[in-house]
Amino acid sequence: MLNKNIKKIRQSKSLSQEELAIKLNVVRQTVSKWERGLSVPDSEMLVSISDILDTPISTLLGETISENSQKDLKVISEKLEVITLELARQKAMRHKIGIFAVSTYNTDYILVKEENLERALSVLASEGYTVI
Repeated sequence: MLNKNIKKIRQSKSLSQEELAIKLNVVRQTVSKWERGLSVPDSEMLVSISDILDTPISTLLGETISENSQKDLKVISEKLEVITLELARQKAMRHKIGIFAVSTYNTDYILVKEENLERALSVLASEGYTVI
């Protein structure tokens, strides 16, 4: 919801991703990631986005909440935390590979399903393992 709201409100203000990025002192790709739901702005950046788009944070988060209330700030914080946790969970799921590992005196054996072989080799190589 946050990603769609940032995009919709940015477009309604006739701002490009590049223009919003410049106002926020970030690169355009950061705005693109927010709008595609690949990452979320931190709480300080959310305040800046709210200011630049002249839109309450509650609206960006998809809720109608009155301003200036400690309870409301807690609700916003909790909602942002849920979004962040969901994004982290989705990111972690992309890297999961089922493996079976056996270690002997001088050799380690790793068994993976055939459809995961290329991905497993890539992950192992990125972690510094030599596969022969």
